[in-house]
Amino acid sequence: MSGAAAAGGPRPRAAGLRAYPALPVWVAEDHQDVLPFIYRAIGSKHLPASNISFVHLDSHPDLLIPVNMPADTVFDKEALFSELSIENWIMPAVYAGHISQVVWLHPPWAQQISEGKHNFLVGKDTSTTTIRVTEYELLQELYSFKKPHGNATEEDLLDCVENRVHQLEDLEAAFADFCDNDDEETLQKWASYPGLKPLVQLVHSLKSRMESPDYEMVGHCVKEEKVHQAGLTCDYVELPHHVSTKEEIEGLLQSVKVLLNNMPKPTLVTIARSSLDDYCPSEQVDIIQEKVLSLLGLVYGALDVHLDYSDNSSF
Repeated sequence: MSGAAAAGGPRPRAAGLRAYPALPVWVAEDHQDVLPFIYRAIGSKHLPASNISFVHLDSHPDLLIPVNMPADTVFDKEALFSELSIENWIMPAVYAGHISQVVWLHPPWAQQISEGKHNFLVGKDTSTTTIRVTEYELLQELYSFKKPHGNATEEDLLDCVENRVHQLEDLEAAFADFCDNDDEETLQKWASYPGLKPLVQLVHSLKSRMESPDYEMVGHCVKEEKVHQAGLTCDYVELPHHVSTKEEIEGLLQSVKVLLNNMPKPTLVTIARSSLDDYCPSEQVDIIQEKVLSLLGLVYGALDVHLDYSDNSSF
């Protein structure tokens, strides 16, 4: 289960924005299903059209991009909503100019992105007309690999995945090394590794545009891709999976309570159950949802709760 809170700029409320009589809380099944409620709040002028601060509580950052979607799709709401999935529903709203700041708050076992402040640009690739983040084309070249042929044996497939994982481990180690030292000697050392020659152009490009390149953010997609590669061998290697105990759930709820008491009241809250995709165990989802709604009521008072999922979504 994940939650998100959206607020428009710093308090006090921006001029011209309307206020809800009670805090709206939208509960949906899938992550991407909450985006229409945020857009609806923008359309009704409860949220501004730009400069929205977005607080995302989840064990996954959901900051991938819809790789093949034309960038202009973000300006056609219905087409956009049909294109999104659980891992890429936030970035299109960033590209559209609505969200300017994403704060990802995660449990201790989720470490896909190093803690800290990361700055990156989201724009339109003029050659493909798709959405891309900073340095995507160079990263795409670095991450490319030889795909197995159509009649590959099981052994061939396993060898392919193993080679891919080794390649990604080299990339992850290189970016970690650059965080400490990105001088030319270190750069050339890593560029000598098989397939890593484009690192030279990538680092030079980054350093030409910023004083201190954010290698942690550039390397984020390495970790995302490693998770994907693990999924290709799911019959042999079990994906990382964490089912929270009752004690852990209570501890996380108390942490969220402290957070909510020390941040401005959000304009609206969205909750994704994630029970059908097994991210939240079906036997826990209703209990967790009830506890989260109770916590929100305790902190904010009157709530306007909307349950936008089927009654059997947790089965």
